[in-house]
Amino acid sequence: MLRTNSKKAMENIKNYIREYSEEYLIDDYNKKEEIETAGFFATLYKVFIDEYRPFTGYNARRPEYESFKSWAQGLAMGGLFCYYYNREAKEDVKQILEETEEEANRYTEEQAEELLTRLIYTRIKSEAAKDEERRAAK
Repeated sequence: MLRTNSKKAMENIKNYIREYSEEYLIDDYNKKEEIETAGFFATLYKVFIDEYRPFTGYNARRPEYESFKSWAQGLAMGGLFCYYYNREAKEDVKQILEETEEEANRYTEEQAEELLTRLIYTRIKSEAAKDEERRAAK
């Protein structure tokens, strides 16, 4: 079992995010050029901000994570957040953290959804900041 902040777990979550959202960003959102200039995660974070603010009455006092979670539960990005609807979050967490069946069973489905959403949000924010730093350094 990996710790959620281990390098391997962070790499696994990055790969998970790319696997389930890259196609949507390129094909459905037409963001190929933006990904090439701004970076994958910076583009993904911008999609969240752009989609969230106009449709939900953005409130700056509401914690951003809560806004992200609300966005995720609305089937944003198609496949990335399907664990709220038709995939088991426990299985996804099990794969990301390389857990045994016994370790994965300590989570309820709701706890696994919350953990997975938080891991995705944290990794997107962190990697988006890195993308911005790389872009600024050019």
